Amino acid sequence: MTTYLELHKKQWPKRMKILRACVELEGATSDFLRQVFKLKDSSITFGMSTKALSFEHKLNLMLDLASITSDDRKRFQMLQEMRNQFAHNDACISYEIYFMLAKKSPDKLFAWYPVPTKGTLEQRLEKVITLWLKDLDRIRRNAERMIGSRLLASTREKMNTAALHVHRAKRTEFYDRFEDRKSYNGEEVKAIVSEIFRDIERESGRAMDVAIQKELRGEE
Repeated sequence: MTTYLELHKKQWPKRMKILRACVELEGATSDFLRQVFKLKDSSITFGMSTKALSFEHKLNLMLDLASITSDDRKRFQMLQEMRNQFAHNDACISYEIYFMLAKKSPDKLFAWYPVPTKGTLEQRLEKVITLWLKDLDRIRRNAERMIGSRLLASTREKMNTAALHVHRAKRTEFYDRFEDRKSYNGEEVKAIVSEIFRDIERESGRAMDVAIQKELRGEE
């Protein structure tokens, strides 16, 4: 007869599968949000200390950024709930027992990710949870691409606008410089043109840097 300890040991990989998925998803989400807000790796808000935002708050932020849908959020919410049971409840030694302890039905998972009905409930849950965890990672990656593309497009537009203002200002300066005298030799013209272009490159870079920082701070 299988003892409780042997059963507990046998089911350990299932516990670790949920815990690992949660840790990896939260870590990847924190890394991405630090990049979005240009924060250092030592960020308290998106770090892993007790002072950091919870995974739930990070997901809510992704929802506010319109990078995940409310339906996506529900799928992540289920992972958080399952993680809590597997992390803190020693009696939670299988997927079937999790749903019993949580007094929840797995029907929603089966509706999201249909699997064949043959086999035991635990076998079906193993298949559906594998599909579910893969989908959560897909959702996270899509969210990152969506925000990244949106940020890039908006920043690029502001960078181009900032650079254009510099070019217009320098074009006026270029004409003013040539109006100072009626004639120039070739070397003098070359020197003025080179100086103007160096100024444009330098000041455009500064203007674009400012545009990027304003975009990241959400300023107009």
